[in-house]
Order: sequence, then structure tokens, then C-alpha cells
Amino acid sequence: MKTLIRITLSLLPFASFAQKADQDPNNATPYTTYALEVHVPDSILQSIPQAAIESAISIRGLKKVTTSPSLTVSFTSQDLVIIEEGVKEYLLAKKDSDGNTIGNDTSYYVQVLYSLKCEGKCYNAQKQVVYSAAWGNGQSKFISYRMPTRQEAENYWKNNKESLKS
Repeated sequence: MKTLIRITLSLLPFASFAQKADQDPNNATPYTTYALEVHVPDSILQSIPQAAIESAISIRGLKKVTTSPSLTVSFTSQDLVIIEEGVKEYLLAKKDSDGNTIGNDTSYYVQVLYSLKCEGKCYNAQKQVVYSAAWGNGQSKFISYRMPTRQEAENYWKNNKESLKS
């Protein structure tokens, strides 16, 4: 029994250290709620409804509110910009059984270089930026399937341009 008391008394100072926490109450900011701000051009909203954009943005563990959020997420998108469009030629060499080139198979495809820039920022309740990210600052490329004639490729782009942009 005396041994048990001695062990308990000898461990007591360490137990008091374990209870001690050096926390600065001014340093910790609990984020419990968030709100969304979505700023996109009407041309984008024709393809993707604002509700779909808003439902795709969430912060796990935080509650989405409309008033007095501890964080505000702002999503901004610019319009789709087509940088270059055109019909390209694709040559495939035909070879005989010896590996000698005997001709070419030619097909055509549409290639479009485009840019779509988006930015996301997260602000705390004091309107200070706590996180920022940008997407799509470079160029992206769309390549259609191959078609047998140049005219077919040109018509494909002309007839489908708006739906492909969507």
C-alpha cells in the first residue's frame, strides 16, 4: 500500500504537466460556418447553372449559411476565350509488307486552343484572405475525332461550335 502511494505521489508532478496547455486564445480562430459568392459570366451560366456551381463547392465539417459566416468562399470565372481554331491534317503512311512507304492515308480534325480562367478565394470574417487559388491560367486544347475530308471537319466545327463551347 505504501508503495502504491509513493508511486502515485511521484507521478503527480508529471500529471500536472500533462494538464498544462500553453494556448494563446487570441491565436486560435474557430471556423464553423461558411458562405458562398459565385461570380461567373452569363455565357457560363447558360451551360452550368449557378446552383450546380454552388453545390460543387463545400467545406467538410463546416455549416453553409447565408448570414454571418466565419469564412466566405468567393468563386470567380472569366468567359471562355477561344485563342485559335482550325482544321488540321493528319497523315498516316501506308507501308507494304517490307516496310516501304507506298502512300498516305489523309484525315482531318478540328483543333481549338482555348482558355478558361477561374479563381477561388477564402476570406475570414474580417475580410482578410486566408486562401487563394487560380485555375486555367494557361491554354487548353480540344481535338475532335478524325474525319475523311477537310469539308466534313470544317462543317463539324461550324455546326457544333456552340455545343462544344458549352
